[in-house]
Amino acid sequence: MKRKTLFFFLLAKLFLIKTKFVRWLHLDIFSPPKSKAKKIIHALFLPIIERYIRTLDSIFFLSKKTLAEISEKRNLNPAKCHFIRWSGDKEFYKYFQQDDLSDDIISTGRENRDLPVVFNALANTNIKVDFYTSDTSQSDFYHNIKGDFKINKDFWQYNTLLEKVSVAKAMIIPLRQDKINYCVGLSSLIEAIALGRPVITTYNPYWYVDIEAEISELLFARIRKKTGSRHLIYWLIMMSWRVKCPRMLCAFSMKYVILLLQKKTGRTYQQTFCG
Repeated sequence: MKRKTLFFFLLAKLFLIKTKFVRWLHLDIFSPPKSKAKKIIHALFLPIIERYIRTLDSIFFLSKKTLAEISEKRNLNPAKCHFIRWSGDKEFYKYFQQDDLSDDIISTGRENRDLPVVFNALANTNIKVDFYTSDTSQSDFYHNIKGDFKINKDFWQYNTLLEKVSVAKAMIIPLRQDKINYCVGLSSLIEAIALGRPVITTYNPYWYVDIEAEISELLFARIRKKTGSRHLIYWLIMMSWRVKCPRMLCAFSMKYVILLLQKKTGRTYQQTFCG
């Protein structure tokens, strides 16, 4: 919650200034955090937060699912709750679109990313992924059969990251399964769509975009919960081969992908990744 917004809101109410206040709400800020210290602080300010949210003139959500869950759970006025699609500005992103692509698969974003599942998938391959994260808790390096590769950990200008995404072969958005309770990863997905980059991602039901139904020009591959790293390996390899028919690839069964791998390399999955 922005402290400046809350401050001006309190001033307006205190001095009876007729000003309308609206807010974006993309996750349940009413739910208590995990740490004990934050739980105490949260409990103290919860009545103020609830009062503040309920007296807003309008509340905007980036997810229909989030809107339904929070408005029902917190008894918000339905007339004040609105779902608005968040998408990339065509005029802005067109300056970053590129025809000459690098050989890199890229991962950006800090919030609740499951990078270890990607590290595990890369371990027995020769595939390289460029990781950009501000999460300092992540490893400094990841390993594949060619050696150790540094993970880029820092803060970057938004335009700098867009330039890197625009020339990437594909974007990967691995999300932590236990943190998918809001539209996490949506900004990265929007960037990939706006720049025309293929996507490998964990499925998030809170996204309003039905990728498989609406986006036929992009490759969309899910990181399955049950198969994890094993399933991810297949898609990373397919991306590294610059598949020319991404729309058809979406319909490939995993059995077909394994057969295609064997035909391309002359080696079975076990020979390639298990010794």
